[in-house]
Amino acid sequence: MQTSRPTICIISFSPIARDARVLRQIHYLAPHYDLVVLGYGAPPQRWQNADSVRWFSVDPPRWYEMQYLKALLIAGKVWQPSVCYELWYWLQRLYRRAFEQLRQIRADLVFANDWSALPLGWRLAARWNAPMILDLHEYAPLEWEEQWKWRLFAAPMTVYFLHHYAVHAAATLTVAPEIAQRYGEEFGFLPTVVLNAPEYVAVEDHTVDPHTVRLIHHGSAIRAR
Repeated sequence: MQTSRPTICIISFSPIARDARVLRQIHYLAPHYDLVVLGYGAPPQRWQNADSVRWFSVDPPRWYEMQYLKALLIAGKVWQPSVCYELWYWLQRLYRRAFEQLRQIRADLVFANDWSALPLGWRLAARWNAPMILDLHEYAPLEWEEQWKWRLFAAPMTVYFLHHYAVHAAATLTVAPEIAQRYGEEFGFLPTVVLNAPEYVAVEDHTVDPHTVRLIHHGSAIRAR
């Protein structure tokens, strides 16, 4: 990796090779900065041998590792959320492992993707005396709104993290103006809108058969959508 350029640490607890938004971040930033990228799994082949990108991989949490932490989500609703939610986060091997891998590295900017990267991103930013940019993607408290357990127990935790950490980010991003407005009204920060759009590709005009219309759904295959 080159050392004469500023270094940006990109954190996303997602399968990086399939995360289109994070891959666009890497595509845009790699020509100008040295990157340290942490996420699930191996990088896509295009970036595996890139001189400007250093990769760190962590394993996603297993379901049984989460069972004993549910009590902290329940307790956080009625007793000291700052204690319960911080414990819920840092007792997980996933986040501790991520911190251990990155703590000895020096970066000039932390780019945290989504609420799950917030506490880790902020701890690293403070350690390195670096600013943090937060890409919230969509509206975090309703990430899994179709699941009542999420709405009842996990959503309050994301609200805590947003109030406690996101308000201190140097800049925030989201995918739509309406979501940005809601963050502004409810949390006091107004994200910049960066659409989930691929690079422009010119296509030739073509005739459409009105009796045969095919719909492409761009996004996760979630029942609520």
